[in-house]
Amino acid sequence: RAPHPHAHCASEHPSCGHNCCVVACIERGRVKARGGRVRGRVSEGARAATMAGPLAALLAQAKTVKGTAAARLARRATGQQRLYVFGELLDEPSIKALEGTENEDALRLLQLFAYGTYADYAADRASFGELSAAQLKKLRQLSVVSLARGRKALAYAEVAAAVGLDLRDGAAGGSGADGMGDGESGSGASGMRELEDLVIDCIYAGLLSGKLDQARRSVEVTYAAGRDVRPDGLADMLAALSEWRDQCQRVAAVIDDKLGAAMAAGEQDAARREELARAVGEAKAAASAAIDADMMEGGGAGGAGMGAGMFGHMDDGGGSMHMHRRGRRRVGGEGRSRP
Repeated sequence: RAPHPHAHCASEHPSCGHNCCVVACIERGRVKARGGRVRGRVSEGARAATMAGPLAALLAQAKTVKGTAAARLARRATGQQRLYVFGELLDEPSIKALEGTENEDALRLLQLFAYGTYADYAADRASFGELSAAQLKKLRQLSVVSLARGRKALAYAEVAAAVGLDLRDGAAGGSGADGMGDGESGSGASGMRELEDLVIDCIYAGLLSGKLDQARRSVEVTYAAGRDVRPDGLADMLAALSEWRDQCQRVAAVIDDKLGAAMAAGEQDAARREELARAVGEAKAAASAAIDADMMEGGGAGGAGMGAGMFGHMDDGGGSMHMHRRGRRRVGGEGRSRP
């Protein structure tokens, strides 16, 4: 079989039998293959670090060149590795000055990579010229990013049509699924492999996060990087942000109302608890006072009865005193007792 560009990988590609980059960059892109799914995740910090370095170098160079040198810089930026945003470069005076000159095609090419897609390039190849392999790959990656924005899942056929690849079995090479082939797309199996490699490379570059579901032939998207905004698209972005702000304000107002109602209910509950505690305290005090009064009244009557029972009475006959004690009665001084 023909050698695969990522033959150093250890995972077999299920659709074409070649190796694909599923395992090769586990550390760099944290990509794993499990049950026919390729999963990828790249941190936000890694995305920012990946894109900031090359752009800073080009911006510094753009401040020192003009004319033909600026045009060369613009063309080089479109093929620069790890660079996928071009808005700041387009704002440089030396790049803006290319408009209306013999080097305007370089400016248009840079604008294509900033705002456009592979379909825009295929519709007007003559205006942009032939792209190098690096430029073509990057434009396809950016086209996938544009397609993935606001989407949760992308069918392989949809992605193939957007980047000019052919997934039809037995199809002749050189024509894309939308009739805009670039001469590099192969047959169905080759196109499938190329499409999956393209998506995996997007994950490595930090442009996408998601899963390749090879069984269902779909890309499940969890994150898509932002692209440069066209100058005429700023009004739409401002309108979207204003709507988002208004929605946030409405949600905040609802939350404030709910919070105020909850605080009022809490204060009422606290007042009810305090009133209940006061009533319970008064009831306890009244009950305690009633018990004390009853004990005092009962204690006086019992003392009088005890005095009458403990002390005896004078006997009419002999005048001796009789005393009741423990159920016995002592008679006179005779020292005898009887019950």
